[in-house]
Amino acid sequence: GAGAARRARARAAAEAGDVKMTLEKPLGLVLEQLTDGRVVVSEVQQNSNAAASGMVRLGDQIVAVGEQSVEADAVPPEAVERATYLDWTLQFISQQPPKDCRITVRRADGVGVTMWIEGAAGADDVQIQGMAPGVDVRTYMEAQPSLAEHTGVTFMCGRASCGTCACDVLEGEELLSVADDGEEDTLFSIGAGPDARLMCNLSAVATSGTVRVRKAERSK
Repeated sequence: GAGAARRARARAAAEAGDVKMTLEKPLGLVLEQLTDGRVVVSEVQQNSNAAASGMVRLGDQIVAVGEQSVEADAVPPEAVERATYLDWTLQFISQQPPKDCRITVRRADGVGVTMWIEGAAGADDVQIQGMAPGVDVRTYMEAQPSLAEHTGVTFMCGRASCGTCACDVLEGEELLSVADDGEEDTLFSIGAGPDARLMCNLSAVATSGTVRVRKAERSK
């Protein structure tokens, strides 16, 4: 009956790592839509309501707002023709009460790409574990300031313009986002090699696997 169906859905949600929460707006979240339609948290802004709650994490997928599912298979195709999954998610959030915004997220815990960055000047290689799809490498590195010292990878600009964070991808290129035109232009301007990517513009697109990189040599 209906009760059994509800219990089955609850079990499925628990197994998937779904977490329901109620937050006050403005949430202080930056959301991003991945190529497969999933909407994920790419930034939790400091001193925001979401940060204060301690409940939202980088890489969490927004699966419902209120009682409305926002997963790709729950949004009618004709609706997607009018707006993106991200647009629908933001619209549903805007319709939630200011002090009672209910969202459901799917945790990225237990999954994620592992990135190894070659140590600089004889230092040990460093590891970033659990990289969630859609969250750029810069976000993870700035959360651990010691990584820059150990790898020589630094961030000097707003986004993909200075080239100081260029690294050569040695393994796992297929697990990573594709470079956009701005990144390609910057890599060309610094004379980086064909395997180079900018860590500030690079994120995982897979939910598991290993990537290995090292700081790129510049010829300009």
